[in-house]
Amino acid sequence: MSTVIKGIAASPGFSIARAFRLENPRLTVERTLVTDTDVEVLRFEEALTQSKLELEDIKEHARKELGDDHAEAILSMSTTEEVISVVKSHL
Repeated sequence: MSTVIKGIAASPGFSIARAFRLENPRLTVERTLVTDTDVEVLRFEEALTQSKLELEDIKEHARKELGDDHAEAILSMSTTEEVISVVKSHL
């Protein structure tokens, strides 16, 4: 069984290869009045730790499936210290 996926060409020609589909999940955001910012900072840091662990799993999977070069690209998706400091400054 085959599936034809149409897209925008990045270069001339055609390719036959494994394709991956990235889907954007529907997210729900609730606004909450925060009274204890220390607790929120702790929750944020725990979420960062969990996301880094998940990213490592994704990177390892990519390394096995796609090779080292593609796996290293996953690292670019990690949260930078600059982003973390901006988030913390708004808590």
